[in-house]
Amino acid sequence: MNPYSEKVNEIVLSIHNLREVGLYLAKVALEKDGFSRIKSIEFNDRRMDPVGSISYGDIIAYKGDKKKVIQIVTRHKHYKNGKINSRYIYIKKKKLPEIQGTSSKACSHYNVQYEDICWIAVQISVNVSLPEITYSIFFGSISDLTDESGKIMSAIPMKEADFQNYRQLINNGKFVTDIKMETIVNSIPKHISDNYNNFIEICKGKNAFLMIEFKEDLYRLAIEVMIKDLFKQYEIIILKADEHRFDDNKFINIETYLWGCDFGIALFDSEVNSNIYLEIGYMLALNKKVIIIKEKNLTLLGDLDGKLFIEFDKSSLSINEENKLVGNGAKKIVEELKKWLNIMKIKKKENE
Repeated sequence: MNPYSEKVNEIVLSIHNLREVGLYLAKVALEKDGFSRIKSIEFNDRRMDPVGSISYGDIIAYKGDKKKVIQIVTRHKHYKNGKINSRYIYIKKKKLPEIQGTSSKACSHYNVQYEDICWIAVQISVNVSLPEITYSIFFGSISDLTDESGKIMSAIPMKEADFQNYRQLINNGKFVTDIKMETIVNSIPKHISDNYNNFIEICKGKNAFLMIEFKEDLYRLAIEVMIKDLFKQYEIIILKADEHRFDDNKFINIETYLWGCDFGIALFDSEVNSNIYLEIGYMLALNKKVIIIKEKNLTLLGDLDGKLFIEFDKSSLSINEENKLVGNGAKKIVEELKKWLNIMKIKKKENE
């Protein structure tokens, strides 16, 4: 093995699994490009395979209300012998005859047009003299990958001259070799994949999962309404587990919300609820933010006791004739939530 190959192997080993790296970098690039609600498709589910391809990592992402099904192909810019890798294979050649039919099924399954089935090529480049790793990310539609006769190609052409035909999301970005792999795009569990697809069709836009006790309480209902009214100003829909029934199994139904929502809001107002603890832990494990609102006299259990909260004094709350929450406690909750939204760089609608 020549020194170049040895150095490449040494550095590649330090950046973990190439597929996971590509998924992570693609997600970051898509977010910067204005995409949202980026989720991985179940990796081994053939039904989810958009183009009968070698599955290097597939995701669903939205730009506004427009949904894209995107296949991610991650490759090194150079082969071990130092030559440029000019073709990124993404379809097994034996699959080419059935590619159109497979793509049509994907269009039907995901309710997208053929031009909305896309690809991302993540090009990893190793500079052995530094050593340094950089990456470039290219974006295009499967319908763009046709030869002169109109047939779909089995590989993405990746010569310098080809780049003018693609959108370049990232050009020579610096790769940090100590990426924590737990932050990589999560793969949707197979047992909720259909539920999740239904969720993203029904619950469009940015949304948050409200974890709350379901016992009837006028103050709790008033807090819920106040939270919904506030977040509506930021174009965020607040959802509870009883909003839509995605599954007959209660916990699987909740799992669908936990995977589908962008972040969570947990309310502890009168007692410590074990179900809310479970939902908070699940969401945190998915690397999602959770806002915890608690009555100041409640003591939470375990690791949550050391976290920062939005606290309120229930005795300072009152409900007016319109069943709206008023009082200093209500104002404090609203102001603290606004601070959190500001930290998260979530802005109000322009007309608000």
